[in-house]
Amino acid sequence: MKKATLNYVVDAVQALLLLFLIVTGIIQGWIIQQGFRYRSGRGPAEYDTFLGIDRHTLITYHKWVAVAFIALVIAHIVLHWGWITGKSRGIFGKRRQP
Repeated sequence: MKKATLNYVVDAVQALLLLFLIVTGIIQGWIIQQGFRYRSGRGPAEYDTFLGIDRHTLITYHKWVAVAFIALVIAHIVLHWGWITGKSRGIFGKRRQP
């Protein structure tokens, strides 16, 4: 696979994983309440769900997708290491004489 194609695939998958992390983070933080919900004296407390997925399952998905995202960030840095070092040398390597 060409390096440009690999960069494109890594960046596209990163974008999808980031979108998933944003959506699941919003669902966890603002849609599904934390802990138990009391049902106005009509029985025991229950976990809230969103589209049939309970909070704990959603947290598990969120964590594993975050691990995959971090792995792709590391791959992205490795793929662009030559650019990073070259640009850093260009910025910090040359000292201007007054």
